[in-house]
Amino acid sequence: MRLWSALLIVVIAACSRSEQEPKPQPPKTSAISERALSSSHPDPNITVEEVKKRLREPREDYLYNTISWLIIRRDDPQIMELLKTVWARDKSGYPDLAWSELGSPVVRVALAQTLAQVYPKNQSYKAYILKALDDRDPFVQSRAALALGVLGDPTDIPKLETMVRAADKHASEMAIVALASMRRSDANAALERLKKEFAADVAKVQAIEKHLSIFRDR
Repeated sequence: MRLWSALLIVVIAACSRSEQEPKPQPPKTSAISERALSSSHPDPNITVEEVKKRLREPREDYLYNTISWLIIRRDDPQIMELLKTVWARDKSGYPDLAWSELGSPVVRVALAQTLAQVYPKNQSYKAYILKALDDRDPFVQSRAALALGVLGDPTDIPKLETMVRAADKHASEMAIVALASMRRSDANAALERLKKEFAADVAKVQAIEKHLSIFRDR
């Protein structure tokens, strides 16, 4: 599971490239795009000083990728303490970080996702992700859904199932990805229910089948 959040980014990028026809982009306030999220992954041996350098970059996509991929450095206490400091918005020791962008909802979701995996007893991280599911920006909703997929808590399956039904087209597909990424029998059962429920919606059924296949083969 250590590399799972990083793998999700790769899978989403591959799915995006596989689309043959352009689709209208969902309305969003975030400056991040799916294409942007497929790049800027840090070195797996990145040091805390290199992390600080990356966190000075005022680009949401760059910060999102850096923080999501830092789960591979979960055993480095200095890097994890730095992330906790950023989460707490404590600027005293690091005034030159890109604090405006680090405070954006999308980047905060990435922070919560990584920290929740390392410190599962701290419920504030998971609580932030759940709150982000109701954000007015569908892109933020989609990142929150994917974060729940990474965390893999079965109690979140009903929330993701509801999101597939109720969210806009983009966020709905990301909720499908999140459920499939859990690779759990109960999450797969939810997707099978959704397939039956949306039998007349060819695009949604194809999305469910595609993502079930992708994660079944990994």
